[in-house]
This record gives sequence, structure tokens and C-alpha cells, in this order.
Amino acid sequence: DFLAYEGLGDLEFFTELGFKTALLVQGAPEPESRLRIGERLRDLGRKEPFLVFPDPIVLPGILAKGGFSLAYLGGHAKAEASQAGVPLVATRSLSPFFEGCLDNITRVRALLSVRR
Repeated sequence: DFLAYEGLGDLEFFTELGFKTALLVQGAPEPESRLRIGERLRDLGRKEPFLVFPDPIVLPGILAKGGFSLAYLGGHAKAEASQAGVPLVATRSLSPFFEGCLDNITRVRALLSVRR
């Protein structure tokens, strides 16, 4: 599912919970690159706003200034999310299928309550 949906397979979980989502895409920030990324996201049926960033070193600033209540990023970005004070759910860590929903919701709720 991760490859088939280009890393966006879990996005619906967060939108169904009512999160206002935005996509952070690591890549070249030049206009032509942003255009290609936007086209690909639209081809995948995505309409969320997206931000292209060149290097993980800028993630703490993006997360802190973006007003994010939660980040769904690779586990390797834990330090950057922590530095920004934004709880992290690591990609590929959600329990699958309907059976996992309640555990996932409990986990997200706990992360959000710690931040308050």
C-alpha cells in the first residue's frame, strides 16, 4: 500500500478524523519541480496544499511555523518534529485495516493530549 499510494495510503485515516492536512514533500523547491510535484499529486487525486522543502534540516522551522498539531513523517524525522514541539506518528506505524482503527485513534488522541 505504501508504494501503490506513493506514501499517501494513510492520509485518509487523518482526513477521516477531521484533520486539516497538508503535504510536506522533500525535493527541489524550484518552480518547475513544484509544478511537476503538483501535477503528480493531482494525478493521484490529492488536493491538499503542499510544501516542497529541500532538506530535513528545515523541518523544525516548517513544523513550528506551520501550526501543525501532529506530523506523520518517517521515523527518522523524530528529532526534527521533537525540536518543533510537534508529536510524530512515524510512517508505516499505524495498525492496518478496520481492526486497527481504535488503537490508532487512541494513539493519536494520546499524542495530542500530551501536546496541550
